[in-house]
Amino acid sequence: MRTPVRLLAVLLTLVGLVLVQPALGGPRAGTPRPLTFSMLVLVPGGGGWPIFHGGTMQFTPAGPTFTYRLEAHGLSRHEGYTLVYLHRSGGGALCLGTGTTNAGGALRLEGAPDLDGDLPAPGDRGDRAGARIALVLAGDVDCHGEHMVRWAPARYLFGRRLITYHDTDHTTDYSGTYCMVTQSPGQVASFEAQITQAGTAVTAIVEGIVASGTLSGQTATLTGTTPDGPFTLVVAFSDDGTTFSGTLTLGSGVATVSGTSGACSDYEFPAGDPVCTLPVADPGLVVGGQQYNSVSGGVTHTGLDFKFATPLPAIVAPCDGVIVEINRHAISEGNVIFDVVIKYNSGWTTFVAFEPYSPDPGIAAQQEAQIAVTLNQVVHRGDLLGHLVVPATAFPHVHWGVNRSDATRTPVCPRDYLLPAAQIALDVLYGGLRLAPACLLP
Repeated sequence: MRTPVRLLAVLLTLVGLVLVQPALGGPRAGTPRPLTFSMLVLVPGGGGWPIFHGGTMQFTPAGPTFTYRLEAHGLSRHEGYTLVYLHRSGGGALCLGTGTTNAGGALRLEGAPDLDGDLPAPGDRGDRAGARIALVLAGDVDCHGEHMVRWAPARYLFGRRLITYHDTDHTTDYSGTYCMVTQSPGQVASFEAQITQAGTAVTAIVEGIVASGTLSGQTATLTGTTPDGPFTLVVAFSDDGTTFSGTLTLGSGVATVSGTSGACSDYEFPAGDPVCTLPVADPGLVVGGQQYNSVSGGVTHTGLDFKFATPLPAIVAPCDGVIVEINRHAISEGNVIFDVVIKYNSGWTTFVAFEPYSPDPGIAAQQEAQIAVTLNQVVHRGDLLGHLVVPATAFPHVHWGVNRSDATRTPVCPRDYLLPAAQIALDVLYGGLRLAPACLLP
């Protein structure tokens, strides 16, 4: 039976300890809307029956200021007391107001401090549960330093429950650079997002794509358009603004999104065009291929292929950069492939697709286990990306592409960005396979 707190409130009212409630009825025309108050019962820290030693506090759970009205009794006479919010870690104490009891040990205290933030404060241990309110001896707290200097809980009053307060005119500035990671089934990618906030207006620029929207509380809802259609990005920031999480919706696809303040890596991207080598550690193992711009089944090929017959050939990074995507997806006939995308700089990406050329889930699992890199890893030309699983299928191979970082990821001929020695090696290899030239004209 949930009556004790209600019964206590009635008893306190009978002895004149509960503040007068706002008058019933709506506000008259032209008058401010009355504040909505919540009730907090204060009980002694040392135990005892609160009708003889305790109090109540009315407070606004939301508003531009933390408005409260407190009445307490059974306290030390002519003693200074301070109402505080107690952080539950580090002994922190935020002072909300100070007063002195009368000759009967009673205290009436009102205030409306501008806290410039919510209660509980960001970083308070277990802060999602609420804030702990207490009435302590004024000499036991350092209001300027915001911490307790002495601790005598038997002489204090404590809120019977934790409370929450939302500061309606406080907005954290979430502007800055974030490393944003998107995840959907079989796909993970990272992007550097530049977020700019002005009041409740928010703009995010991700890889040159602009999304804009509004902030409500700690949640931003933004919309934008890609070549594939419009998208919606909804992210909820942490209290301190260092992280966010949410969703990215494009058409019928939904990806989870997370972000961390700061760049995705401290790698210094080079300027200019990519400088690359072949993505295969041993070109002598290559037994087939496919030219750039060749057409098969009405589809134009946008990279260079390298077919293998030897098990687990080593596949290497063709260019320096940072791993920004690792994707698993199915193509024609259900064949599963794994793309490893490397950001060379803001103008270029290169990718290597591991294609065992099989729809078999077991082979797909083997290939996934052979990927040797992780998201946001820095790689240099020639570093190992993984090994290709080579089952007894028609065309087990790796595909290598180089793309401009424009809206459509325009593909280019990879040969044009090879080191001179690598160009010669490619020409010799493709010539021996009767695939010269490596790149066909459109």
